[in-house]
Amino acid sequence: MKQPQAARQAIVQALALLPNYAPALQLLAEMEYQDGNLPDAFSHLQVVLAQQPSNADALVLAGRIAAQQGQVGEARDFWKRSVDAAPYSAAGKAAQHLLMQYSGGGQ
Repeated sequence: MKQPQAARQAIVQALALLPNYAPALQLLAEMEYQDGNLPDAFSHLQVVLAQQPSNADALVLAGRIAAQQGQVGEARDFWKRSVDAAPYSAAGKAAQHLLMQYSGGGQ
């Protein structure tokens, strides 16, 4: 994104009109994740996943956040759900890779 602040502002404006619009919340979650704001990113993803429990991309990102917060078991659960939802998609393949990477983990 060449103008992340403008993009963020547009997303926030869209969410003012449709507060639980999953695509906008997912984009905002990705931006928050990139900025290192994991709690807000995860909060947005919870709303997305409540509406779209099989959203493979959201599941992968939720798993990444959980792993970065030391919750490897929860991360693996998100990634397994992503693989189950879309095993041949880019998100499903990323989840498979992350599961292998964190195969020795527990919490």
